[in-house]
Amino acid sequence: MEQRVRYLVDHGYVDGSTITDAHRSRLAALNFHYFLGYAGNYRALADRGRTGLPAKDAADLFRLIDLDARLAGMVHDRLRAVEWRLRAMVVDLYCGTYGPTGFLDEGRYLRVSKDEPARAMVATILRDIYRHDEPYVGRALDAAWADRAGERPRKYRPGDHDLLLELAGELPLWAVIDAFSLGTLGRFIMTCDGDAGAPLWRDLAGQLGVNARIFPTQIKAVTYLRNTVAHHSRLWMRTTRDGAKKPKRFAKRLRDVDSKSMYWAILALATFLPGAEGRRFVAELDDFLDGEDLYRRGITRSG
Repeated sequence: MEQRVRYLVDHGYVDGSTITDAHRSRLAALNFHYFLGYAGNYRALADRGRTGLPAKDAADLFRLIDLDARLAGMVHDRLRAVEWRLRAMVVDLYCGTYGPTGFLDEGRYLRVSKDEPARAMVATILRDIYRHDEPYVGRALDAAWADRAGERPRKYRPGDHDLLLELAGELPLWAVIDAFSLGTLGRFIMTCDGDAGAPLWRDLAGQLGVNARIFPTQIKAVTYLRNTVAHHSRLWMRTTRDGAKKPKRFAKRLRDVDSKSMYWAILALATFLPGAEGRRFVAELDDFLDGEDLYRRGITRSG
């Protein structure tokens, strides 16, 4: 432990006089590399005089970690609500248009790029289906295998693609959509119905009240946010990979906010909530950040 403390002091992360026994105990319970994610960004801001604080205080770092945990809890609740909403709406839209099956047909999907043919989308769905431990799906796969010898395949392997596709071909979307990761769900939404001229995502965007122009970027931002929160990663001073486009309903709030900041990604999440619920969430977010200038800076800025 003293080596960690000495490292923090010698490398200018914090002033040694600010480290208490309570801080040492908390530091012992954290992966040191994870802690350095906060410490490194804090030091960079402090060295540029942007913390607004007189000293590099260890208490600031633990305060940032605690605020991150609280924000992650707030966001997680809304992520769950949005995932439920998206899955239910996708099932209704798809099944209402095509019936419950056919989503494993390669012809149903756009070719995103030469590196991601429609077969890759089907393979991703099959992979999710075969690792989904859901009784209805398991019984259906067992029934499809009943007249064959040996044990039914239990997970996806590329060499078994055609066999696994045959076994799963009659599964209804409503039985398997909960097996999709949010990343798979997002890709399904954006690539489904490649030959009809009215892809699924446009209808979904209309039902959600999200402008079609920004919808694809919102899906990406929410997926990134979900993965960040699910892996308990740092939110403060984190840059998203793809900046979402600005939704009109939050244009004023985003005026001075970096497009690759976590605040922007969180507001992308809010666009998928029903109108009043989304506005309440954003108001709660702003109340939470109010008075926490250092933390707010790291949520609304990406550097």
